[in-house]
Amino acid sequence: MGELLVAEVITFLVVLTRIAGFAVVSPFPGDTVPRTARVGLALALAFLATSVAPPTAFSPAIELRLVPIVASEAGLGLVIGFTFRLILNANVVAGETMAQSIGLGSATIFNPAFGSQDTVLSRLLSLFAMALVLAAGLHRFAIAWLLDTFTAVPIGSALELGASATVVIDLLARASEVGLRLAMPVVAVSLVVQVGLAMLARIAPSLQIFNVGFAALLAAGLLTLGAALRDILGWFMEHAMTLPDVLDRLLLQVVRER
Repeated sequence: MGELLVAEVITFLVVLTRIAGFAVVSPFPGDTVPRTARVGLALALAFLATSVAPPTAFSPAIELRLVPIVASEAGLGLVIGFTFRLILNANVVAGETMAQSIGLGSATIFNPAFGSQDTVLSRLLSLFAMALVLAAGLHRFAIAWLLDTFTAVPIGSALELGASATVVIDLLARASEVGLRLAMPVVAVSLVVQVGLAMLARIAPSLQIFNVGFAALLAAGLLTLGAALRDILGWFMEHAMTLPDVLDRLLLQVVRER
């Protein structure tokens, strides 16, 4: 009876390790959520996963070989959570690019979702993107997919976490590309405004173009963003909806042939 109890506790803790790795880096539930709530969510998911998971691929016992198993499970959770985070990184790239193009690059605020200093536009787009992701239920899909991994990849299975680098790098490049495309309407308008101001300053050097030019550039950029915001968020959601395919490719890369 004692050995069975120890085996159940070890299995639960190893399952919790994979889920905790996901919760640490995933944008959901996020750093703004109280720590007790995040811990409670991880414990609840671990209990659910332990209840429905198939038999483990190792013999649960307090042994030295348990250390690499725990490390692999934590790494898998971290990779899944980081992939979810990278999907949302496109709006950060878009916001930073827009802010630089219209002169708001120096005004930064703290972004608790990513733990970094972001510009105002980047933070605004992050809030819109997170709201759309939650409304579309992508967070529920990510959690359900995480729980399904315990069936597809029983705890203790042989993993090749280094193979996930190709998927992560490809996703990072694609997120940057999508972010730049999202910022193109504002960047194009700001470029036209700056060219016009430069020509005006060339024609009339005595005019103080900088004082008026910054206000004109800022107004043009914000008006363009307001007019194109619906399309920008729509393009972002098209990118975000690729999450299922990205996670499937990630799992195929990570799991070794058995």
